[in-house]
Amino acid sequence: MRTWLYIDGNQLCHVALSGTTLRSLDPVALVEQAFPDNSIHCTKFFGTPFPTTDSTSPMVEARRRYWDKLRTLPNFYLIEGRFRRRVLPAGGEFRVEERGSDVNLTAHLLSDLMLGCFDAAIVVTGNPDLAVPVRLARQFSGLPIGVLNPQRLSGPDRPEVRPCAELRSAASFYQNGITWSQLQRAQFPDPTPGLTPSSRS
Repeated sequence: MRTWLYIDGNQLCHVALSGTTLRSLDPVALVEQAFPDNSIHCTKFFGTPFPTTDSTSPMVEARRRYWDKLRTLPNFYLIEGRFRRRVLPAGGEFRVEERGSDVNLTAHLLSDLMLGCFDAAIVVTGNPDLAVPVRLARQFSGLPIGVLNPQRLSGPDRPEVRPCAELRSAASFYQNGITWSQLQRAQFPDPTPGLTPSSRS
């Protein structure tokens, strides 16, 4: 069964890796552990580069190195969103907000569905805002559309587990989290095959 993978990259990295020393997650290997019966033919990763004006150099560089590793995966596409600086009404302060990733994921999922690209799809997210496109894709196609909620179920400094009823009801199949051992097994090797020496530094 041709399965395409749609990854909410910003949320995956935040909820699965925050508070850990793991920084080199292979998201395809992670999903293959969660759903071993699905053969991943194509992966689309929706993420946002840190803005150089509002982020430290180590943060920007760490994300660049990670994205270089992601691009070594076969049939892998990285679709970039953007950060926007919004000035708050009082005190001249501002907030940096991510824009575009959810819209991009929705557009790609539904357009790929209409083009007949896959026999099944898996969306990696814990964001309830994406329940509507998941439900629409499932209802209008009759194809299995699954969801992996990437929150950690175990491991150091594990945050509180929060089930997402909206995603569970929208999906054909649903897994409410990943284990610490699954995360550990889904790390890129070091060095990562396919990376040039300059990309590793």
